[in-house]
Amino acid sequence: MMPIDVNSQEYWNGRFDADWETNHGKEQSRFFSRVAYDNLPPWLIQRIGQAGWTLCDWGCAQGDGTDVLASYFGPEKVTGVDFAASAIEKARHTYTGIRFETQDWLTATTVDEMFDIVFSSNTLEHFARPYEILPRLLERARNCVILALPYQELDRIEEHFFSFLPENIPYLPVPGWVLTHAAVRDCRAMEPSYWHGHQVILVYARVEWLESVGLQLADIRFPSNESERQGADRRFADVIDDNTQAIRQLQADNRANLHAMEAMAQQLKAIGDRLEQLEAARVTEVKTLEMELAQLRSSTSWTMTQPWRWLGRVLSRR
Repeated sequence: MMPIDVNSQEYWNGRFDADWETNHGKEQSRFFSRVAYDNLPPWLIQRIGQAGWTLCDWGCAQGDGTDVLASYFGPEKVTGVDFAASAIEKARHTYTGIRFETQDWLTATTVDEMFDIVFSSNTLEHFARPYEILPRLLERARNCVILALPYQELDRIEEHFFSFLPENIPYLPVPGWVLTHAAVRDCRAMEPSYWHGHQVILVYARVEWLESVGLQLADIRFPSNESERQGADRRFADVIDDNTQAIRQLQADNRANLHAMEAMAQQLKAIGDRLEQLEAARVTEVKTLEMELAQLRSSTSWTMTQPWRWLGRVLSRR
C-alpha cells in the first residue's frame, strides 16, 4: 500500500474525523494561538486594533485557534481557511460567529480575496520545502504575515518534514517583504503545555506598508537576545530548583536526625527508669534483710546458741 501524503485532503479529512480530538488537537490549536498572540510586537497589536484589520487563519483546522484570535481581534474581522472540508464543517458548527471557508490556496490559480494579515500556526513544518509555500501566503496579505512554527525541532515528529533554524529562516523571503519581528518561546515550562519544545513567532511585513509605519530600533525584536534571556532564566530557575531540593533534603535529614535523637532519649529515659526501679527494689530488699537479721539476733535460739558460736570462733583460730 502506498503511504498517504500528509499534505493531502484525504489525510487531513481522515485525521479530523478520526483522532484529532483524542490527540488533543483542539487544545493544541488554542495553545499555539495564545502563544503566538502573547509574542506579537506591541506596535502590531496596536495597529491591528486601531485600523480594524482583517485577519485570515490559514490552516485553521477545526477553528479552535481561530476562535482564540477572534477573542482578541473580533469575530467579524477574522476568517478561518482550510482545505479539509470536514474540519471546516465542524468549525462552522462550533463557532457560528466566525466565518470559515474551505479553500485550497496552494492549487488556486487566482487570488480572489486578500486580508490585512495572514496568520498561519504550525502548518509550514508539514512541507519539505516550506519557503516554496510561503509566497502563496504573502500574496494574499496586504500588510503582514504572521507565522507560528516549531523552532529548532531537530528530532521531528512523523508529520513534520522541515526544521526551522536560525540558519534557514529568511530575512527577505521574496522581493518586497522583510522580516520585522521574531520571538522565541520555550513552551516546556508552560502549564498546561501542548508543545514540549520551542516556538518561533515570525512577522513578515510588506515593505511598501512598512515604510509608512515609522518603526524604531526599540520596536524590533529578534530571538538572539530573547533566547539568551530565556536561557539565563532557565539556568537561574535550575539553580533555584537545585538549591530548593538541597534545602528540602537537608530539612528531611534534620527531621530524621531529630526523630532518631528523640527515640534515643526515650530509650535512655526507659533505661534510667528501669535502673531507678532496680535500685528501689535493692534498697527495699536490703532493708528487709536487715530487719530479718535484727529479728534473728533478738530471738531465743540466737541467745541459746551464742556459747557455741564463741567456741567455734576460738577453735577456728587454733
